[in-house]
Amino acid sequence: MINILGIGPGDLNLMSIKSKEIIEKSNILIGGTRNLKPFKNLNKELFYIKSSMKEVLDFINLNLNKEIAILASGDPMLYGIGKYLSENLDCEINIVSGISSMQYIFSKLKISMNDIYISSTHNKRPDFDFLLQHKKIVMVTDKEVGPYQIAREIEKRNLRRKMIIGENLSYEDEKITILNSNEVKDIEYNLNVVVILDE
Repeated sequence: MINILGIGPGDLNLMSIKSKEIIEKSNILIGGTRNLKPFKNLNKELFYIKSSMKEVLDFINLNLNKEIAILASGDPMLYGIGKYLSENLDCEINIVSGISSMQYIFSKLKISMNDIYISSTHNKRPDFDFLLQHKKIVMVTDKEVGPYQIAREIEKRNLRRKMIIGENLSYEDEKITILNSNEVKDIEYNLNVVVILDE
């Protein structure tokens, strides 16, 4: 059985009991370095996801007779690897949802998620004209289009927005910064989620 498990934003206390049970029963764990680190002392075969998803597919197809757990940050179906794997694997798949970093930051902020627009900058440049029509936005970002670049797009349109930058959410070095868009500096932001609110 191929299991794609959402293991939450980082703190393993936020991972579901179901995901923990499946990890215990699995022969092979697949994931990024950060996702596999807490499980490296278990008696499991570990396969690290590098840059090529084809390598991951090939490895899974060679081991279909084993119990495999693929560990995904947050929720596998919310800008995660769940969509890609479910579309490209021709076998039975079980997907277990997890708490996303987006859900996590809204809970920390005590702000409702009912009316948010969800987006991502991973491997793409958003349509900021469309995006900034929304009053409440949450985005997972990357090094190419991060908090600073988003702030510049806001300023370019002569808009003012409040930006909440969550870094390393749920980890010991978690940091949540609330700024006006014109105050966002051109610095490195780690593993971040950005919330944009209409002032």
